[in-house]
Amino acid sequence: MTTKIRYVLLLAMASIVIIACSKDQLDSDALICEEPIIYEDVRNIITASCGYVDCHNGFSSLANYNNFAGLESQLSNGSFSNRSLITRDMPPTYATGPLSLTEEEIDLLKCWEQNGFSEF
Repeated sequence: MTTKIRYVLLLAMASIVIIACSKDQLDSDALICEEPIIYEDVRNIITASCGYVDCHNGFSSLANYNNFAGLESQLSNGSFSNRSLITRDMPPTYATGPLSLTEEEIDLLKCWEQNGFSEF
């Protein structure tokens, strides 16, 4: 085998190893949740940020987020995750309560999501 062919083969093998190893690394943004999170763990966040006066409190036309049953359909169809964890436009800027969630609150909600939005 010529030196040029050996060089090309070595370069190709090195590229394959680098690509394969890079896919094994964890995403640096991935959240590792050590303990299961249940509804009771996030209830205060949801009540303060979503279920306050004039919003998801059970007295308006919006879903009632002050209990798990009222929140369940929004969890299963993905709208809760989309609005609060992906686009992060909830609470809205016109809200009368908190205008944003803290990173700690978002992390707790993400862990709850990873746990399948468990009630118990």
